[in-house]
Amino acid sequence: MTKNNKEFSKSLYTPSDIKSFREYLIKKQKGIDPILKEPFKETVVLDHSHVTQHCRGALNRNVNCFEGLAVNAY
Repeated sequence: MTKNNKEFSKSLYTPSDIKSFREYLIKKQKGIDPILKEPFKETVVLDHSHVTQHCRGALNRNVNCFEGLAVNAY
Protein backbone atom coordinates (compact mmCIF):
# COMPACT_ATOMS: atom_id res chain seq x y z
CA MET A 1 0.00 0.00 0.00
CA THR A 2 2.78 2.43 0.78
CA LYS A 3 5.70 1.06 -1.23
CA ASN A 4 5.65 4.09 -3.58
CA ASN A 5 5.94 6.49 -0.63
CA LYS A 6 9.61 6.40 0.42
CA GLU A 7 8.99 8.70 3.41
CA PHE A 8 6.62 6.20 5.04
CA SER A 9 7.44 2.62 4.11
CA LYS A 10 5.52 0.79 6.83
CA SER A 11 2.78 -1.66 5.79
CA LEU A 12 -0.71 -0.85 7.03
CA TYR A 13 -2.02 -3.94 8.79
CA THR A 14 -3.37 -2.72 12.12
CA PRO A 15 -5.66 0.14 13.13
CA SER A 16 -2.69 1.89 14.77
CA ASP A 17 -0.70 1.62 11.48
CA ILE A 18 -3.62 3.21 9.62
CA LYS A 19 -4.00 5.95 12.24
CA SER A 20 -0.28 6.77 12.10
CA PHE A 21 -0.29 6.95 8.30
CA ARG A 22 -3.47 9.06 8.24
CA GLU A 23 -1.89 11.51 10.70
CA TYR A 24 1.29 11.56 8.58
CA LEU A 25 -0.71 12.41 5.44
CA ILE A 26 -2.74 15.12 7.20
CA LYS A 27 0.54 16.76 8.21
CA LYS A 28 2.06 16.29 4.74
CA GLN A 29 -1.06 17.81 3.14
CA LYS A 30 -0.91 20.67 5.69
CA GLY A 31 -4.44 19.88 6.90
CA ILE A 32 -5.94 20.54 3.45
CA ASP A 33 -8.32 18.25 1.56
CA PRO A 34 -6.71 17.98 -1.90
CA ILE A 35 -10.05 17.88 -3.74
CA LEU A 36 -11.87 20.69 -1.90
CA LYS A 37 -8.68 22.72 -1.37
CA GLU A 38 -10.05 23.56 2.10
CA PRO A 39 -9.01 22.58 5.63
CA PHE A 40 -10.39 19.27 6.88
CA LYS A 41 -13.75 19.87 8.59
CA GLU A 42 -14.96 16.35 9.30
CA THR A 43 -13.66 12.83 9.77
CA VAL A 44 -10.52 12.28 7.71
CA VAL A 45 -10.13 8.94 5.90
CA LEU A 46 -7.52 7.34 3.66
CA ASP A 47 -8.47 7.37 -0.01
CA HIS A 48 -7.14 4.17 -1.53
CA SER A 49 -7.56 1.82 -4.46
CA HIS A 50 -9.57 -1.25 -3.53
CA VAL A 51 -7.76 -3.13 -6.31
CA THR A 52 -4.10 -2.28 -5.60
CA GLN A 53 -4.49 -0.97 -2.01
CA HIS A 54 -2.35 2.04 -3.03
CA CYS A 55 -3.13 4.98 -0.76
CA ARG A 56 -3.68 8.21 -2.71
CA GLY A 57 -4.09 10.59 0.21
CA ALA A 58 -6.24 11.78 3.08
CA LEU A 59 -9.72 13.14 2.31
CA ASN A 60 -12.82 14.30 4.16
CA ARG A 61 -15.09 11.26 4.60
CA ASN A 62 -17.92 12.71 2.46
CA VAL A 63 -15.52 13.68 -0.34
CA ASN A 64 -14.07 10.16 -0.34
CA CYS A 65 -17.56 8.64 -0.44
CA PHE A 66 -18.61 10.85 -3.37
CA GLU A 67 -15.35 10.10 -5.22
CA GLY A 68 -15.93 6.38 -4.77
CA LEU A 69 -19.50 6.60 -6.06
CA ALA A 70 -18.37 8.56 -9.11
CA VAL A 71 -15.52 6.16 -9.92
CA ASN A 72 -17.66 3.06 -9.46
CA ALA A 73 -20.46 4.46 -11.66
CA TYR A 74 -18.27 4.09 -14.78
